[in-house]
Amino acid sequence: MLNIFGALSATVQAQEQTDYYYQGYTFNQANGVKSASPYLTVVLLEEDNDMPKAVSMSNAIGDVSFRGIPMDISRQNKLKVYAGNSLIGVYLPKRWTKRPPFPAGNMNAHMEVPPDMDFYTIREPALPVGDNVSLRDFLCRIPDIELDEGNVFVNGFDGSLRVFVNNVNLTEEKFNLLLDNLTTDYIKSCQFILYNEPNKYFAGAVNIILIAGDPGHFPDDTQYINSLPMRR
Repeated sequence: MLNIFGALSATVQAQEQTDYYYQGYTFNQANGVKSASPYLTVVLLEEDNDMPKAVSMSNAIGDVSFRGIPMDISRQNKLKVYAGNSLIGVYLPKRWTKRPPFPAGNMNAHMEVPPDMDFYTIREPALPVGDNVSLRDFLCRIPDIELDEGNVFVNGFDGSLRVFVNNVNLTEEKFNLLLDNLTTDYIKSCQFILYNEPNKYFAGAVNIILIAGDPGHFPDDTQYINSLPMRR
């Protein structure tokens, strides 16, 4: 890890590093009640650069993370949020001019979005009964689903489906490992979330919940960060 601070300096030096990362929730608020807004595409950019540094997606409980993405916390970064192919908000995380009070870790990226958005449909294929098969075989049996080098595609849609297991986003390497080692008797449910209008990054998501393990929950104390007016 790179140390971005001088031994005696309280100012932030301009330098990309991975000690800090943005993590938070996409959520909505209606009648004073906060709840998760899942499956939104979130793009991380520097304010003066239209080339994305990374693209992620909020999971079923609204959690979204850019852990491991090199960035400079002294620059003004921004987060663009898309519901399918529609831009619904541009958010400004905190820009640090002084050393943070913590040595490393995640920084607030909680983002309030409009409620009652209808931008995806859900398909939930039935799990095999009395026929325990690998995750790969199960997915290959589903009409219109294709697997290609650790990515899941749906016929007729551009872009792949982001894969979550117990609401953890899987890397291509981990997903490939599970395809032949995870069997359907360990799976509680499997949903396909398909954007009504896919964007250039994703067509939707696959959400696999296991019988064991904790899929987490949306925290009710979430606070949102600043939102910029959308540029038309």
